[in-house]
Amino acid sequence: TATETPTPTDTATETPTPTDTATPTETPTPSQTPTPTLPPGAVLFSSGTLNLAVPDNDAKNGLRSNIDVQMNGLITNVSVQLRMRHTFDSDLDLYLLAPDGTTVQLSTDNGGDAENFGGGERTCDSILTAFDDAASKTITAGVPPYLGVFRPETPLTALVGHAAAGRWTLVVEDDAAEDTGNLYCWQLELTVDYTTATPSATAAPSRTPFPTRTP
Repeated sequence: TATETPTPTDTATETPTPTDTATPTETPTPSQTPTPTLPPGAVLFSSGTLNLAVPDNDAKNGLRSNIDVQMNGLITNVSVQLRMRHTFDSDLDLYLLAPDGTTVQLSTDNGGDAENFGGGERTCDSILTAFDDAASKTITAGVPPYLGVFRPETPLTALVGHAAAGRWTLVVEDDAAEDTGNLYCWQLELTVDYTTATPSATAAPSRTPFPTRTP
């Protein structure tokens, strides 16, 4: 009787799955640049969140909000950001007043019957309208609520070379009746040359008058 040879069973040899070996992270070489003794670049000064009513139809007095800067040196660049609500933007005239009395016209009578400067929350964390000489579009070509960065009506470069220290003032004037609004925040961004001595003030400077409006 023939003896049956048992059919061999296929024994699968499992190939072990290789474990992922993490590539060692290279530790970056620390920079050899010494820590500067003075803060580099621009410094932001903020009013904090406000809720200041703009006096209606009172261009003579208007609203004035101050930021005090305690930083020596001469200005090399300035920009301004703000958040406002107003129901008729062209009622408004906005100016930046420097500590030495120099006045920069940010926006006057722009926006027609549209509303607001900036959007979102009524705080400094909202979308702000920014004024910067490097912007590609002027505020006169912008559309309310002016979300973004715009060149002011007169250049902020008028402040270059002036002392940074002192009281800066945002002036908001409403020159027509009925519509009203509020200022919720404004910020001042200064870049300063600390290596240049600040001129000593020998006398209180005279304030530059605001431009005369043509009816």
